[in-house]
Parts: sequence; structure tokens; C-alpha cells
Amino acid sequence: LGTGCRIIALEPSPENYVRLLQHVQWNGLDRQIECCQVGVSDTEGVETLVRPTENSGHAHVVSSGPGTQVRMTTIDHVVREFACKRVDALLIDVEGYEDRALRGASETLAHFRPFVLVELWPPAMRRQGTTVEAAVDLLQKHGYQLYYARKRELLPVTQLPSGDDRVYAFCFHRDRIPAELGKAQPRG
Repeated sequence: LGTGCRIIALEPSPENYVRLLQHVQWNGLDRQIECCQVGVSDTEGVETLVRPTENSGHAHVVSSGPGTQVRMTTIDHVVREFACKRVDALLIDVEGYEDRALRGASETLAHFRPFVLVELWPPAMRRQGTTVEAAVDLLQKHGYQLYYARKRELLPVTQLPSGDDRVYAFCFHRDRIPAELGKAQPRG
């Protein structure tokens, strides 16, 4: 990471947040990684986090019901709060809230045009009342092209995941597509 790198890690789950802090400390990355116990959406407020006992990585936000109350914010708010002069990358895996997280990052996407790695998993998105298409359309409106990894190469996303398939989309703004990806055109 080097001393010139700054990472802002957001985690709403109290249990996972404690793990995050431990790993940052164990790896001696206290100076590079700032951790915030908050989730991301398209608005600020409080939501309910449901944490399945079998897999803490599948914790997800619901509008009401039993669970843990967690604070939510927008990526744009975090960028302003931390006075970021540049944003090179966003890694988004928010269990179905991807389109909301991206809507809450619209200023960041437009101004900084960062690389975006986003999980597109239809079951989680359906549970949240949205679709893979909604997240992809938002990215494309901001000028992004999507790729997926296969072995040692990135290929254009030509078909969106359906059923239980999941894609981790590597998203580059059209003005920042690496030269080695050539002129290949993804979906859209």
C-alpha cells in the first residue's frame, strides 16, 4: 500500500467491524486504512442489519424488523467528510444494496471517475427490491464499461448474471479503460 495510499473502509456490522479493526492492526496498516462503522446507501439514516448466523458476509440491510440498528451514509458524504482530493477505486459488496450505494456515489463517479469493483448477484438484489440491470444502467449512465475476470484476462460483460449466478464486475470509466483491454465493447 505504501505511505501515499489512503483507504477508507466502511463496515456497518458491529461484529465484522471489530474483525476489520483487528486485521488492520495485525497487518500494521493503521496509517493507511481508516475504518468507519457505517453502511452505504443513497440516503443517510438508520436501517436494520440482519446477520445470518451461518455466514456473517451475507449480513444485509432491511427497512424494518428484528436486527441491529446501523447508521447509513452515502459514498459522496464520506468523500466530502474525509476531504478526498482523489478517489481511485470503489469496492462495493453490499448484499443487494449496490444500486443504492452507486446512487449515493453519483458525485464521486462523475467527478473522480474511479475504477469500480462491484458484486452483481441477482438473489441479493431481488431481496432488496432491485435488479442487476438497475445497477448496471446507473454505471453506464456515468460512462462506465463493465468487464469480468476469466482466468488471466478481463472480458467485456456481454450478458448480465441471472438466477444464482454472480459476477464481480470490473468497471472502468470510458476515459480510463486500460490500453490492454483494447477496443472490446461490453454490454450497452
